[in-house]
Amino acid sequence: MEPQGTEAKIIKIICDHYLSGARERLTIGEVSARANISRQAFHKTYIHLKPFLTGTRNIDELLLGNEAELGRALLKSQKLIRETQAELDEVRAGYMSEFKRLEANLVTTLMNGDVLIHHSKELTSQLKKKALHNEILKRQVDEKEIELSLTKLSGSKSPLPPIKDFIVDRLQVDLRAAFTRFSETQDLDEYYANKTDAVTKVKDKLVRVLKKGVIRVVIFQDRFISSFEKFVVKNFSVPTESVIIVQLPLASRSEIRNFIHGLVGAKPLDLFVPYCASEPVIKAQRGFSFGDVPEAEFRSFSKEPMPTIQDGFDNLCIFQIEQGD
Repeated sequence: MEPQGTEAKIIKIICDHYLSGARERLTIGEVSARANISRQAFHKTYIHLKPFLTGTRNIDELLLGNEAELGRALLKSQKLIRETQAELDEVRAGYMSEFKRLEANLVTTLMNGDVLIHHSKELTSQLKKKALHNEILKRQVDEKEIELSLTKLSGSKSPLPPIKDFIVDRLQVDLRAAFTRFSETQDLDEYYANKTDAVTKVKDKLVRVLKKGVIRVVIFQDRFISSFEKFVVKNFSVPTESVIIVQLPLASRSEIRNFIHGLVGAKPLDLFVPYCASEPVIKAQRGFSFGDVPEAEFRSFSKEPMPTIQDGFDNLCIFQIEQGD
């Protein structure tokens, strides 16, 4: 299809969506799928339509100059106004009736526990925020300890000196905020942007650490089927060498190659990939331990091929996991 025809199709999808009275925002992924184009094509050729897609610009601007579409939009708008007015009248009548009932019973309701429930929710929210803050501080301390240890051990001024004492540390991609935000908005584009930022932060920290000296780096491809913590405990509780273990929740081989590019000082660079042939076990693991992860992530790992040693690793280990791992 010609670009003009594709653009007209995208404009029609956007206008039809918002003229229908739908309240949810359109996403680039949804529009691209309905227009039979890729996300990359949308970003390359039709990105100027994104403000209309997200609702930050009014679709009236798209309708100007197209009398047929403008007439159709006016008819839809008039119909939507009538329907909305009818719904508003119905809601207003129900609201007034409910308001009077609540007004008469407000004191009794509050005495029966509403105030306690409200305070309980506030307390729970505060505790969650404090727990998250403490975890962030703990990770920052761990990262500083890595850098401090490597600085002390790299006394030689020669480039990339080997590290003599055993150091076992881990770097994790923190996606909790991205998961929470996605549960509120269901916006996959925003989720993947937040995920990219989190992965970039971990790589930046790893690069800074590797500037201090040569050390083994183990990358754990987190496929959301087994616990990173249990993997570390099982394999590195009794270290025989210094190692930094990185949790990396990336499905695409190209994304993994981009991550390891430039990791000078990672000697050797190993990849560990958890594997399970049983779909019931995978579903049980994800349902129990990864309930906050978007379904799109699971589909990505099912679709993408396994990494290979040709992707740039010194060693590759694909290991079998069981339920409970």
